[in-house]
Amino acid sequence: VRLGFLQLRTSNGDSVQVELRDENAEFIDQFAGTLDLFIPQLFAANNATVFLQSDATETEFGYLAAYAAELPNNGKDEIIEVEDKISSDADEPSFTEVIRINTETGEITTNGDVTQLHTKVQPGASKTYGFLSSPNHPNNYANGERITFDLVAPEGSKIALRLMRLRLEPIYDQLRVFDGGVLLQNIEHLMTNIIYSKSNEITVQFTSDTSNTYSGFLLAYTNIQPSRFGSIFRKISSTIAENKAESRDVCGGIESIVLTQETDHGFIASPGYPGRYPNSVAARDCGQDLSVNSDSIDSVRLGFLQLRTIYGDYVQLEVRDTAPDLEYVEQLSGISDLFLPLLLAGNNATVFLQSDSAETDIGYLVAYAAELPRNTKDEQIEVEDKSGPGIYEPNSVEVININTETGEITTNGDVTQLHTKVQPGASKQYGFVSSPNHPDPYPNSQTVDYNLSGPSGSRFALRALRTRLETGYDSVYFLEDGIPFAGGYTLMTSI
Repeated sequence: VRLGFLQLRTSNGDSVQVELRDENAEFIDQFAGTLDLFIPQLFAANNATVFLQSDATETEFGYLAAYAAELPNNGKDEIIEVEDKISSDADEPSFTEVIRINTETGEITTNGDVTQLHTKVQPGASKTYGFLSSPNHPNNYANGERITFDLVAPEGSKIALRLMRLRLEPIYDQLRVFDGGVLLQNIEHLMTNIIYSKSNEITVQFTSDTSNTYSGFLLAYTNIQPSRFGSIFRKISSTIAENKAESRDVCGGIESIVLTQETDHGFIASPGYPGRYPNSVAARDCGQDLSVNSDSIDSVRLGFLQLRTIYGDYVQLEVRDTAPDLEYVEQLSGISDLFLPLLLAGNNATVFLQSDSAETDIGYLVAYAAELPRNTKDEQIEVEDKSGPGIYEPNSVEVININTETGEITTNGDVTQLHTKVQPGASKQYGFVSSPNHPDPYPNSQTVDYNLSGPSGSRFALRALRTRLETGYDSVYFLEDGIPFAGGYTLMTSI
């Protein structure tokens, strides 16, 4: 049996135990906390037991796991012989079936044969989750298939996908995942990790050519909502702790950061980050206040990279601006890995932490940067009509390797100019990368690859704070395992 967790969230003091037994092995582990970005990988065994244990205090969603019998040769190293097809056999099908699945209302529609819909979509006990599959799975799919599954979740939610089975004709039959029209994953083998959407919509596309078919795929889906204990904005509680001398002594109060020039940028973090913040921190005893004092910059931009607090603790965020006149005050709590706030900007911003006397977590890490004039505005950059050979070919490709575990940074280019492209933070695990000479204009004919690596089992968070490029010809792209998953010419507000 193959077992794939789609969601696993427990409150402090509660746990989910997983026990796997196979012919010659036994695996037992306990999981606790909000594991959105660190869901366990796919399991397989002859026998599996999963159970929950909770105490007498707060509770959370718990767990949702998909299971499936493992088919012979599924996930094995069997080599499927690939034909050399150079004919109309490899042409795309003429008809595309579009299946739309709304995990909020439970509505499922198709422009194809409704009587065969059950062979491609199998909803779960709740409208929020279910299975997608190739037609007739686990029997072979037909030739000439083209099916698009459009999944929609409630606003503010995300969608998680977990592959349970896969057996396709390599190269010619494809299973691909798109997010906002951008290819997120081209699935060529059984993946042990989970796929998350960046918004509340995601598209799965399956195609087969006109010869050779196999058992296809089985894919579990669910919508993922913010944690009950935060992960979304919550209005300020009326019970804010009184200032205590001991926490002010630890943190030094609110640190004042004044931005005066275009080059100003940096990080703010909770005390002790990336370690745990202290207990019993009162409101406004541990935090930062950022303000702009210059005519050359518009405001300060804030981008959260991490936000994790224990139940009962919170991070307060205050953003004030004069044009337009606004004041924004919110309280954030919980583990917000998948639901970090969007990019924020204002003339003045204050961020501080409050904690109780119980357990603590790592708190927050926020990148900030002076907002340059016209940045993210609707200014139209005039684009030339460039044609002819060689316009896309750089003089050379500089490769910069950044290891956030060891702190080592190397380049095959000019080491004396490395500081214009990489600026490490106070800890080796975070920092900035930028175009050469930023905020001054970058040179023509540049290609720079920034390869980031971290400890095994960890993930990277990337946040764009400034973007101003020549539309159509200059671009920034993010790739994972060689596959682009985001990028372009405009400033992204999400992480």
